[in-house]
Amino acid sequence: MAVPESRSRTESDPADGAPTGPPGGASVSLRDGRGVWQLGALAEQAGEVGGIGSAVVEMVDELAQLIVSFSAGAARSGLATGVLLERFDGLREQVVEMTGRVGTLREATRQAAESATDAAELATELDAESGRGVEVLGRVIDAI
Repeated sequence: MAVPESRSRTESDPADGAPTGPPGGASVSLRDGRGVWQLGALAEQAGEVGGIGSAVVEMVDELAQLIVSFSAGAARSGLATGVLLERFDGLREQVVEMTGRVGTLREATRQAAESATDAAELATELDAESGRGVEVLGRVIDAI
C-alpha cells in the first residue's frame, strides 16, 4: 500500500494508525510503494518510533548474524561429515582388501594341509615299499 509522501509524522495511515512520514510534510516515506516498512527510515525517526525502529533493526541484524553463524556451523558439520564418510569408505575398502587376503591365506593354508597329507601318505607308502624291497633284497642275497 503506497503512502502519500505529503502526510506528516503526526498523521496516521488509516489502515493501522502508524505514522507515515516526518513532520512538515517532508518527502521521506516510512513505507515503500508496496507498503513495506523502511526500517532504516524508522530507526532515524525521533522519539518512540525511532527507538522501536532501532530495536527492530538491531534484532534483524542479530538474527542475520545468527543465521550466518548457523549456516557456517552447518557447513563445517557438512564438511566434517564428508571427511568422516571418506575415512569410513577408506576403512571399508581396507576391510574388503583384508577379507580377500584372509580368504587367499585360508585357501593357501588348505592347499598346504592337503600337500602335507599327501606327503604323509607318500612317506607311509615309501616305508611299505622299502620294507618289501628289503625282503626282496634279503632273498637275493640268500640266493647268492
